[in-house]
Amino acid sequence: MTPREGSHLGTAVLGGGPAGMTSAWLLARRGIPGTVLEAEAKAGTFVEIKNSVIGERTKVPHLTYLGDADVGADTNIAAGNITANQEHTRVKERTMIGRNVRTGVDNAFVAPVTIGDDAWIAAGSVITEDVPPGSLAIARAKQVNKEGRGGKRND
Repeated sequence: MTPREGSHLGTAVLGGGPAGMTSAWLLARRGIPGTVLEAEAKAGTFVEIKNSVIGERTKVPHLTYLGDADVGADTNIAAGNITANQEHTRVKERTMIGRNVRTGVDNAFVAPVTIGDDAWIAAGSVITEDVPPGSLAIARAKQVNKEGRGGKRND
């Protein structure tokens, strides 16, 4: 397989799969400095990974940005997840996600934060504190419906 025109593998390191085949193609318009996909890790459609290590057999199937992160083996990162640095400084903090972690869709991990092994993250959560191993983290506000405030208004 040959990268598309305008794409390249940059400085990504891809783990070896069966018979020496690489486990994934990281195609990006810009370089991917410091990125490592270990054996049988998957980076799917519309995934951007920068300066991160993705553990063996970990899946990042689609619509995700992982920057300045270390993700353990056998973890599943669901669609719409991002890692972010809260402070607007030149110092980049890291997000640490353990082994066998499951994330729901549409999560944000605000560095520095550590997610323990075997933890689950509920969909729609913004994680700003460490999550202990084996825990379920739920970090989202309760839904409130405002009757009569939707649709067309003149105010």
